[in-house]
This record gives sequence, C-alpha cells and structure tokens, in this order.
Amino acid sequence: MAESASPQRASNVPVKPLVTAQAESEPECAVIPAENVPAKPLPVMAVRWRVEVQKRGRYWQWRSGRGALRQSRYGGKFALLSDERKAQYEQNKERRERATNNGT
Repeated sequence: MAESASPQRASNVPVKPLVTAQAESEPECAVIPAENVPAKPLPVMAVRWRVEVQKRGRYWQWRSGRGALRQSRYGGKFALLSDERKAQYEQNKERRERATNNGT
C-alpha cells in the first residue's frame, strides 16, 4: 500500500540535520553537520521598550509608548544598569543642570 520511494526534494531547499534514530530509519537521507547549514538572518524588529532612570538615579524602569498610552515595567536598581547607560544618564543630568543654570 505505502510506496517505498521517498518524495523528490528540490535542490534549493535546506535539509535539516536528522536525529540518529531518524537517520537509521531513513538511510536515504544524509545527515548534514550543523556547521555547514547557513544560519538564517534574524528578523528586524522595532524596539518598543526603552530604559528610563527614575527617583534621581536610584532605580530604572522599562517604558513604552507616550502620553496616555504609556506603559512601564520595573527594571531594577541603578547599579544593575550597564556602564554605557549610566554614563548616558550622567551626561543627560549635566545637560539638564546647564539648561537650568542658563535660564532656558
């Protein structure tokens, strides 16, 4: 009833590596090492969430949206932020202080 011939595969369709048990049951399929399979590029996605520092640099939170549609999630203590983000916060703080001192 069942045909013993396997279906034809197109040459441009990538073949997934087979599990050992599956390869033994289907000897006509070749096992391809994972390093020879080209990786698919990751999808490009717009990042909705940003990091905002709160309580004068004591905490930070995830923030998304603006106006009445804002959402926020607790992030953690300021000490747990990356050094790059801490430096950016200090630059922004100095810029706000200069703007306040200049009267703008």
